[in-house]
Amino acid sequence: MYLIVCILGLLTGSFMNVCIYRIPKGESIMFPPSHCSSCGHKLSPVDLIPVFSFLFLKGKCRYCKEKISVRYPLVEALTALLFLLIYHQYGLTFKGGAYLVLVCAVITASFIDLDHMIIPNSLNLFIGITGGIFILTGWTVTWKQGILGLCIGGGSLLLLGLLAVWLLKKEGMGGGDIKLAAACGLYLGMDKIILSLLLTTYLAGLIMLVLLALRKLKKGQYVPFGPFISSGVIIITLFYNEIINIYNKITLY
Repeated sequence: MYLIVCILGLLTGSFMNVCIYRIPKGESIMFPPSHCSSCGHKLSPVDLIPVFSFLFLKGKCRYCKEKISVRYPLVEALTALLFLLIYHQYGLTFKGGAYLVLVCAVITASFIDLDHMIIPNSLNLFIGITGGIFILTGWTVTWKQGILGLCIGGGSLLLLGLLAVWLLKKEGMGGGDIKLAAACGLYLGMDKIILSLLLTTYLAGLIMLVLLALRKLKKGQYVPFGPFISSGVIIITLFYNEIINIYNKITLY
């Protein structure tokens, strides 16, 4: 079963690469069929085997020999890994399936944000709608938890953005980030989105300090925040109970 889940993850990651490339350009994610972004040549099935085609072709297009971004196998391998972790955590359950949808959506949003410094409204809307549907089906959280999560997720980042504008006289939080946090809050509920945003803050602060120390980031430079939000969401999706248990053990002493 783990092998089947891994293969499904690789195939899903391959489709997500299409979404990451085409959605910001306003192109259809279904048509035309997959093709080389450099020479436009239609790719054959042997060119589309997740991860393995990249390795077999040594990271180059079979037809024009242009280099293929390492992002493609990275997204495929990452998606397969997260599929395995969610399956291990939730098994073949509706809740596990719901979280797979969320994880795929936030990974797609993260890589688009890294490439273009935007998070498309269509993705945030997709997360919000599917989150609402899964609440109705009873697979995730209650409506009360969902609505509170939406308000806290979006509201906290909106407040942070307004404070940045007031104190620093510049935009501190993009609208796409606020919408992503709100949509994920609806999906996860109040309890999980609060802990998720707390992790997001620590992750963002730590990574920015490292980048500043390595001189890879200049003071005042804008940084895509979507990947940090997504990382917090994924960690909480996978390890919420374990984190709460560790916290409870610590507070006993």
